Formats: sequence, structure tokens, C-alpha cells
Amino acid sequence: MRKEFIIRWANKKDIPAINSLTKEMHKLLGKLVGLRFSDKDLREEEVKISELKGIIVAEHKDDGVVGYISFDPKPSSDEWYGKHIYLNEIAVKKGFRGKGIGKELMNRFISICRRKKFNIKVDTLIKNKKTIEFYEKIGFKPLIINFILKK
Repeated sequence: MRKEFIIRWANKKDIPAINSLTKEMHKLLGKLVGLRFSDKDLREEEVKISELKGIIVAEHKDDGVVGYISFDPKPSSDEWYGKHIYLNEIAVKKGFRGKGIGKELMNRFISICRRKKFNIKVDTLIKNKKTIEFYEKIGFKPLIINFILKK
């Protein structure tokens, strides 16, 4: 079967599609924990041109950008994670999930990090079971659990 999408570095023309996917992802995650984000909240999450050097997209031959992965391009280092890159977000458009796009995005990202000998740090909501299973299937292992005490 021929792949109908390519994985590539993001560019300026991808920003509207990336921001649309970001809104879709935040609404989905908010629903998992009972939050509703305002338009202002969602605008604050929008990607800027300066962030493009840390974004890889999946572009479908007919539908344009249908997924992306964003990360901090500058590595950090600490006693828990060693030298690592933080994976900010991975999002795949509804209707394109389950087709291997997220896995291809992660494979490209992992390849970049391995070549540079960086570990990868990522987090997600505890109620985001599908994403947790996705990360575990790829080989990620949980290290730290964060807790919150709400007001």
C-alpha cells in the first residue's frame, strides 16, 4: 500500500493547519478532565514563526497537514532525564488517527534524538489512556507522576 502522506519539517504556510490541530487537541484533552478552554486560552497556544524549527508535520497528499509533533529544539539536562529534548505536543487530525501518522512522526523525532544522543521527555494527562498506550508501545517508560491539589 502506498503512503498517502509525507513527514517533513514545518514551514510558515503550515501555521494555520498546525494551529487548527492544536485547538482540536486542546479541546479533546480539556474534555478528558472537565475543562473548557476559552478562545483566549486557545489563541495563547498558537504556534509562532519562531517555533517552526521544532515542528515536524505529516502532510497528506490531498488534505494538507494532518498531524504534527512539536518539541524544544534546544536540549536540557538534569539528573533524572540526562541530556534530553522535551516533546511538547503530538496531534493528528480526527479522521486520520489510527493510520500510522503519529507513529511516523514519532519515528522521525526519535531518529533525530538518537542521532544526537538525546533522551526524550514527554508527559500527558493520566486520563489520556490512548496516548499513554501509544507512548508505551513505542518504548517509553513512566518515570515521574505529578499530582495536583485543586483549590
